[in-house]
This record gives sequence, structure tokens and C-alpha cells, in this order.
Amino acid sequence: MDLIRLSADELHFVSVRPGATFVQALSLTNGLSAPISLRFKPSTADKYDVLPSSLVLQPGETRAVQVQLRVPRVTGKRKGSSTFRGGCV
Repeated sequence: MDLIRLSADELHFVSVRPGATFVQALSLTNGLSAPISLRFKPSTADKYDVLPSSLVLQPGETRAVQVQLRVPRVTGKRKGSSTFRGGCV
């Protein structure tokens, strides 16, 4: 049984533009018979944010979080892409 099930292993942000914020949803499901407390702290906090930043999942409960990609303004850059990889530690 999985501790936490994720709706996707990766989120792909495509057609990103400098100075914009892009949002995708990620669903998490508690696969245990006890509540789980989660806190999200992206390793690249200057690019990514997860909202809410913490939550409690009851047994079997599924909740969605928003993963936000912030693309800074940089001169000379064109549209590109970015990938957010999720996982449990």
C-alpha cells in the first residue's frame, strides 16, 4: 500500500513566458489507515510554490494542491518549458 498516491509523477508546464505564473493541480491521496500531515517546501522555491503549503489528509482522503511555476523576466529568452517532479520522502 502506498503512503501517498500522486495523480502524476511529473507536471509539464509548456509555452511558459517570462514574467508569468503558471498553475497546475496535483491530487494526493492518503493510502494509510491513519491521518497524514504534509508540508510542502520546493527545493527551487524561487521558481515553484505549492498551495496550500501544508495540509492533513484523513485515511483514504484525496485533496488537490496547486503547483505554481513563476517565470522571471529575462531579456532575450523565448517561450520554453519546465517540469515539476513530485515524490515522497
